[in-house]
Amino acid sequence: MANTPLPVDELEKLTKETCHSVFRSIYNYDHSETEKWNTAVIRSILDALVTRTSSPHTHDYKYVVTSTIVQHTSALTLPSSSSSASPAGPGGANGSTTGNGSGSGSGSGSGDGDGHAGGKGSGRTGMHSASGAYWDKEKDGMWSYKYDGGETRAFDVVVGVVWVGV
Repeated sequence: MANTPLPVDELEKLTKETCHSVFRSIYNYDHSETEKWNTAVIRSILDALVTRTSSPHTHDYKYVVTSTIVQHTSALTLPSSSSSASPAGPGGANGSTTGNGSGSGSGSGSGDGDGHAGGKGSGRTGMHSASGAYWDKEKDGMWSYKYDGGETRAFDVVVGVVWVGV
């Protein structure tokens, strides 16, 4: 992984604590509240990143933080396809290198392999997310986190952090 603005274990701790704080008393998905929840997650993580990685006169990174909330629904049976694996393997992504920069990708997904997104009768839908970039692999990077607290709620939360060295 590229140089990170914070060690990965600190990024994970920051993101997990933020999600715990925002979703502490929320157990049901409420579409009318998702904008507020996403905004709270994003602002908290952005503020912490800037505070922890900047001095009063310098900012070494620009940040992008994303938050995705996916509602759990009743169990679905989806068509299965054995030809959907990417070149990097099932659930993976593929990166390439061109010129002076570096391309990279990451992805994640879920399902039980039998066309059921999340398992038979689990009430979960499938989700796959991937990202890629062309940048300076020494200064720039991306990281994603799936909030494990979402397992006891009616939704999942996936947070992404992108940093670009300045």
